[in-house]
Amino acid sequence: MALLRPELLVVARHIQSEGNVAHQAELEGESKEIIILNQNRHDTNYRGTDFGRWQGRITGKFISLAFPRGFDRYYCSDTNRGKETAGVFDLKNSKGESVIWDPQSLLRERDSREFAALT
Repeated sequence: MALLRPELLVVARHIQSEGNVAHQAELEGESKEIIILNQNRHDTNYRGTDFGRWQGRITGKFISLAFPRGFDRYYCSDTNRGKETAGVFDLKNSKGESVIWDPQSLLRERDSREFAALT
């Protein structure tokens, strides 16, 4: 049996999330925003911002125009922002139906704090 390999792989990062905004504020010296955000929820539960949802709609339109035949499979991160990104892309299959995304935990970005304690 032949090993099947993808002929084309398109990867898009998640939309701007409230974590991205809080992290930028932290870099600019406003650490209270990231502290409050982290106290209220885990980073896998960050939601997209209004600007991020706009980014996603534009990116989805670009993908639809650039790849009108669509793809065999659609994967997204299992984080809230990953699933929200997939939703705002609003991609359709060849029958004009919304595509079904498969959330995958291995598609998460890795937190640098996880690696800071490693030797």
